[in-house]
Amino acid sequence: MGLTHAALTASATPLNCAAFRFDTSAGDTAWQCCTANSSATVTPSGVTVAASTTYDLVIDMSNSSQILFYINGILVATATATLPTASETLGPEMTLTTLSTTAVNFSVGTMGLTAY
Repeated sequence: MGLTHAALTASATPLNCAAFRFDTSAGDTAWQCCTANSSATVTPSGVTVAASTTYDLVIDMSNSSQILFYINGILVATATATLPTASETLGPEMTLTTLSTTAVNFSVGTMGLTAY
């Protein structure tokens, strides 16, 4: 879930994005904070993903030299490298891909973009 110029399903580390990732095929047990331009940086949030739990995920891109990642109101990562290029048009993207026969539910309560 995040901001990107293309679908987030193509790779565990897509280019030109600021996004949260949880990918069990990549070995994730916690939310990962991803930024990318021509290369990607993945930073662990330290917040373990638990079933039947609601998460408030916020990506703050109000400062051009850093991107702040919050989970449930707590700053979990600050990205300063591989930030999406300023000239790249980014849009919201939320994707769920199930890689097994186990049922998975994904619910989006509210999504908003705020200009600073």
